[in-house]
Amino acid sequence: MEDLIGVERFSSIVMVVGSVVSAGPVGGSDKMLVLSVDIGEKVPRTILSGIAQHYTACDLVGKKCVVVSNLSPKEILGIVSNGMLVCVECADGFGGKCVRVIDPGLGVPVGSRLL
Repeated sequence: MEDLIGVERFSSIVMVVGSVVSAGPVGGSDKMLVLSVDIGEKVPRTILSGIAQHYTACDLVGKKCVVVSNLSPKEILGIVSNGMLVCVECADGFGGKCVRVIDPGLGVPVGSRLL
């Protein structure tokens, strides 16, 4: 059974719409990509994500996404990550699994907060 959390705890999670400005591999890892994501702040956020087996860096540049923006910074492989990309795991149609970045849609501006 899943661990249940209360509405108060869930409502403390801040998720905003972002746009991937740049992306690249992380040295020493075949799973991680380092992303620069515009979430409407003065400077784009550096975010590490374990999606390199599902996306190339080129696939992500210019893509809209959802970011958890109020996580504590975490150093991963020598790079400080300042957020988390929200993704979904789904069936790939061939008996395996795939990961997809949540896309908020074309008409949603960068910086918009999810409710």
